[in-house]
Amino acid sequence: MEIENMEFRRAVDLRVMAFPARPLHGRPRNILHGSYNHDNAQISIYPLKVKRDWIRQEGFCTFKTPAGQLSSSQQKMLQEISVSAITTLIHEVLHVKFENRGLSRYAEEAIVRKLEKKYAHEWMSSLPAAMVEEPLPMSPTH
Repeated sequence: MEIENMEFRRAVDLRVMAFPARPLHGRPRNILHGSYNHDNAQISIYPLKVKRDWIRQEGFCTFKTPAGQLSSSQQKMLQEISVSAITTLIHEVLHVKFENRGLSRYAEEAIVRKLEKKYAHEWMSSLPAAMVEEPLPMSPTH
């Protein structure tokens, strides 16, 4: 927020949801990761949808297991969760910045996605090497 000289005119309500969002209408593969409601100044962050079988087999013990003892599957899932949460938060905060610029929805989204990718890569490069095993995925649907 400092780099982008962001000043908030009002408080922004940040909500971290407990359950994944439903698939977007007409796009069953695209899941909503986050949203920004301009009228209510509210950011909502949704968790990843995780396969039921994975939750039953490894998911329940993932958050009880010390980091050094996690399986590669558990490590990969935690990395995906982290990347999704951070990139989504960056994306939605950037929407707050551009809300009063009068840009079309498509123009705003293009700018936000470009900046999100830049700042997410900066964030990933600041993490210890052990936490970053794969390149940053493309922007999720927000």
